[in-house]
Formats: sequence, structure tokens, C-alpha cells
Amino acid sequence: MGPRIGEILDAIQSGVYERPMIRHPLGFYCLRVHKDNRSERYGLCIHVWRAGARITPPTVSRIHLHTWRLFSYILFGRVQNQQIEVLSNSERPTHQVFKVRSTSATDTIVPTGEMVTFQVAGAQNFCVGERYLVPPRTYHQTAVMDPNLTVTAMVSENWNSGSQLVLGPRDLDTHTVHRESCPTSETRQVARDLLAHLALS
Repeated sequence: MGPRIGEILDAIQSGVYERPMIRHPLGFYCLRVHKDNRSERYGLCIHVWRAGARITPPTVSRIHLHTWRLFSYILFGRVQNQQIEVLSNSERPTHQVFKVRSTSATDTIVPTGEMVTFQVAGAQNFCVGERYLVPPRTYHQTAVMDPNLTVTAMVSENWNSGSQLVLGPRDLDTHTVHRESCPTSETRQVARDLLAHLALS
């Protein structure tokens, strides 16, 4: 995967390959490097957590689940993948479950009325060159252990168009979060910075 990512970043920073980079609602840059939105089976994105990046704080928690299988490959920094057990609790809930209806530019976050609590069921640390798998329909969250710069390549497999789920405040109403696109100049600069930090050749 390394050389291929390096080729993509080099093409982006030189302007040969135009790919939009967005500020993701969960607090990181997301650089989509797959053709159009995704292939029939796979999607590939580069996720970047960077000190000083202008990222809008999320309106919900970072505990979420996907309808697809997720593979994450650590290119720089260290991350902790936490498996979360979500428990129904209508008497003393700490969170509510929300559906996330996504387009290429927005996420509409809709309350389900399901009140829950959660606990961390397991956690594993990963560093450069390591990878991990998150099965579909599994709650998890990513803890970044190197806040100055952390970079992962994320491959999603077996796309399912059903709603993703996320935990949020108990009294949060339906609302829409916009995935802000970064200017081309900023996207190219991030690609240049990553090439300077990552050993991808």
C-alpha cells in the first residue's frame, strides 16, 4: 500500500490528480483517493489528524458504527482502536443513538429515541506499518495517541447503503452537518507535508 499512497500524494501535490479533501465531522482531514465516490466493492481514504488544523468540533461523540468492513493501515503516528459495548438503558442513559444519513457534502443526524450507556470492551494500540480491522455493525472509536500528526489509510469493503449509527447527547435534535471542502491550495499543501513525513517509496 505504501508506494501506491506515495504516488497518489505526489500526483495531488503536483496538481496532476484532483481530489477533494474535506474536514470530517469527527475531527480529521479526509482525503478521498478512490475514483468518483467509490468502487462497487472498495473505497480508499487517507485520514489525517494534525495539530493546529482548523476542524469544527463534532456535535456528537466519536463512538460510531459502520455498515461496512473497515481496514485501517497506520502510515504515521500511533492510534488506539477501542471496541465499544453499547447497552440499552432507559432509566439512567448517558447517550442516545442517532442515525447518520450521508451525502457527499452533508451528514444529517437523526435521533432514534434509543437511550443507552456504553463501556469500553477492549482496546489495542497500533503504530506505523500495522493495521487493524473493524467488522461491520461494530461500535468503535479511534483515539489518536500522537496529536501532532497521525495519518492512516482507510479501506472500506462491502458497502451497504444503510444508515450508520453514532452516539450523541440525549436531548440533541435532528440537524445537518456540512462536510467542508478544503481549498485546492490547502489540499496540495497537506499532500506535500505528508510526503515530507512519510516513508512511502
